[in-house]
Amino acid sequence: MSRTKYTYTIPSGDKIGTETVTLIALTAEEEMMATRRARGDQIRLAFELVKSSLVAVDGKELKPTDGSLDRVWDKLHPQARGFIMQAYGQIHSPKEDDSTTFLASCQIEI
Repeated sequence: MSRTKYTYTIPSGDKIGTETVTLIALTAEEEMMATRRARGDQIRLAFELVKSSLVAVDGKELKPTDGSLDRVWDKLHPQARGFIMQAYGQIHSPKEDDSTTFLASCQIEI
């Protein structure tokens, strides 16, 4: 299955050791797998979701199955991890205008 990839350039990446990151939108199954890995810890869940979405750093593919994802994540500069979390939010959240339109479309039946 072909997946849309979102590649972001990190500002001042040369100074923090990471110049680009690539993420994908998660499927419902991938979200459930991340939820299981979090074992009920809501803070850990946020990180597990973000890590599941991260597929490449500086053009190098990452895989959760071979440990490369965890190794790279652990070595990332805190600012890089922050940018990745922002990217995850942008990819997975509706735009504000869309949210407003959606919520305004509510029809109540009694």
